[in-house]
Amino acid sequence: MSAPDPRIALAARNNAEWCDAVTRSRGGTSRFEPELWINPGEAPPFYPNAVTLTPTPELQAIVAAQGDFAVKDSFATLDLAPLGFESLFEAMWIWRHAAPLQRDGPAAWRVMRDAASLARWEAAWRGDEPALDLFQPALLEAHEHTFMAGEVGGRIVAGCVASRSAEVVGISNLFGPAERTAGCLAAVQDFAPGLPVVGYEAGAALEAMKSLGFQALGPLRVWLRKSG
Repeated sequence: MSAPDPRIALAARNNAEWCDAVTRSRGGTSRFEPELWINPGEAPPFYPNAVTLTPTPELQAIVAAQGDFAVKDSFATLDLAPLGFESLFEAMWIWRHAAPLQRDGPAAWRVMRDAASLARWEAAWRGDEPALDLFQPALLEAHEHTFMAGEVGGRIVAGCVASRSAEVVGISNLFGPAERTAGCLAAVQDFAPGLPVVGYEAGAALEAMKSLGFQALGPLRVWLRKSG
């Protein structure tokens, strides 16, 4: 088996740092270890309990916890089925060099800077789904992470999260029509000028990001074990 693209490790670390920020903003006690980031407690909705940081073939001693547990296998090298896990989904890590991008349409892009704006952003992100209060105002205090909103006529029509680490900036939680994605990407580049942009996508969303200059680096897999 060929060695994984070294850029996957940068993307995985960036994603783990964002997971760590969300977890700690909700009172969690996560930590980084050499092979993975881990949150042994209850995970926030849509977030894992662990993210692997190296292409290790086994983590049985670490992830054999009781109860519900989700693992983001960043290199798609783990077989957690013997521990009672099921594969939840697969996706591809993506990478875009820090090249300029033409903005799209009339949307005005701005950063959410207060609790009320963050609540509006989350409501737009959730759409017709029930409210979660997932993203806590404490996240607004961290300069490495920010919530981007594209507004038309004062209404949020698109958005994303930008999470900056030492060598890359992550883009996640994208929402809105596909024609607004380029504007969101340009806003992320404004937030972290000169840094490559990373993330992960699958299916049609992956193809859309490729059309904006992203390249696929390699697969990841998310495993889930339910206790009930």
